[in-house]
Amino acid sequence: MGLACAQALAAEGVQVTLVSRSEHKLQEAAKQIEASIGAAAKWIAADLSQAADRKTVAAACSDIDILVTNAGGHPSMPFAQLETSHWQAALEQNFLAAVELIQAVCALGPMFVGRSCWAKGLGVVGLSVGS
Repeated sequence: MGLACAQALAAEGVQVTLVSRSEHKLQEAAKQIEASIGAAAKWIAADLSQAADRKTVAAACSDIDILVTNAGGHPSMPFAQLETSHWQAALEQNFLAAVELIQAVCALGPMFVGRSCWAKGLGVVGLSVGS
C-alpha cells in the first residue's frame, strides 16, 4: 500500500521520500518509481517502531506537506494465537509512531501557520486476521 501511495503521489508531481527498515526494498521501490513515473524518489532506511529513528525521519523531512503512515500490522497468524505483546508492538508501530511523526510535522512552525495541521497525516494501515 505504501508503494502504491508513493507512486500515485509521484505521478501527481509530489517529491516523495520513502521510509522502510529495508534499504534493499527502498532502493528497489525508488528505482520502480523512477522507471514508471520518471521522477526520483528519496529514501531513508529507518525502523519507525524506534523513537530515535522517528526523530531522524522527522529531521530529514523538515519540508513536508503530506505524511502517509503505513507501517504494517500485527504478525500474520491465526487471531487466537496473537498475544498482548503482538498487539502492543502493532500499537507502537502503527499508532504511536504515526502520532509522533504527525506531531513533528505540526511543530515545524511558520510554514504551517494558518494551515489545519490535523489534515497533515494520512494513515494507511493493513491489518489481516488469519483464519
